[in-house]
Amino acid sequence: MNKIINLLCILCFFSPTSARAESSLSVPAVIEKITRQSGPWSGFKAQVTLEFSNEFTRASCQGELTYSRIEEKAMLDCYNLKGKLLFSYTAKDEEFELYLPGTRKAIHGTIFAAKYSPEVSMHLEPLDLYRALKIIPVIPESAWLDGGGSKLRLSVQNTINRSLARILEITPEGDVPHETFYRPDESPDIEIYRRDFKTYKVEGFRGKAHYPETIEIQSLQAPRKTRLTFRRMTFLKGLGPEDWPQSRLARGTLSERLASAK
Repeated sequence: MNKIINLLCILCFFSPTSARAESSLSVPAVIEKITRQSGPWSGFKAQVTLEFSNEFTRASCQGELTYSRIEEKAMLDCYNLKGKLLFSYTAKDEEFELYLPGTRKAIHGTIFAAKYSPEVSMHLEPLDLYRALKIIPVIPESAWLDGGGSKLRLSVQNTINRSLARILEITPEGDVPHETFYRPDESPDIEIYRRDFKTYKVEGFRGKAHYPETIEIQSLQAPRKTRLTFRRMTFLKGLGPEDWPQSRLARGTLSERLASAK
C-alpha cells in the first residue's frame, strides 16, 4: 500500500502542461471512449455479496441492489446467512437513509456531510458507494492526461488554488479498473478497483453494457475495505416504479418505520 501511495504522491508533482504533452489523445476523446465502453444503460438490478474487513474483523451479507445511474438512486437490503435483515439502504441524489433494524437506529443526511462528519462512522460510506457504482462524469476543462493517455487526472478549485481531486486509470478499451480519490488537502482518500468486466445485454435496447463483476473499495485513511461481488445482473434501458422493490416501498420511509416500532 505504501508503494501505491508513494507513486500517487509522485504523480501529484507533474505539472498539467507536461502531463498533457505526454499523450496525443485529447481529454474529450478519452471521456467519449469511457462513455461508449460503459454502454447505454440507465440502471440495473443484481444480487450482491458484500464483504467487509478491517485489521480486526471480517463480515459479509447478501442482498439485492437496484440502481439507477440516471436518477442517482439506489436501494439495497442486505441479509445474513439466516435470512435476517442486517441493514436497509436507500439513496437518491445526495440524500441517503440507512436503517439498522437490529438496533432500531437510522442514519440519514447527505452523502457529503456523512463523509466528512466526525459524528458519523460507517464502514462503507455513502459517498464511496456512490463513487464506486458508476464513473462520475468528468469535466474536460478540469482534466488532463498523463501516462501516455492511460491516466486521467482531475482537479478542483478551492479558495486558494486548484488541487488534485481524482486519478482514473483507463484501459485501451475504455474501462476504468482503478480510481483514486483525494481529500481537499490532497491526501489520498480511497482507491476503487473494478475487476472481471463482463458484457451484458440491455433490456429494451440493442446496445451492450460493460460492467465489473467485482468492485473493491479500499480506504487510505483507515484500514478498512469493502468488496461487492455481483451476480444475476439485469441491465435496463430505463427503470420504472415496477422495477423498484415493492416490499421496500410498502414499508414506508425510515421515519415512518421507526415511529411504528415504538
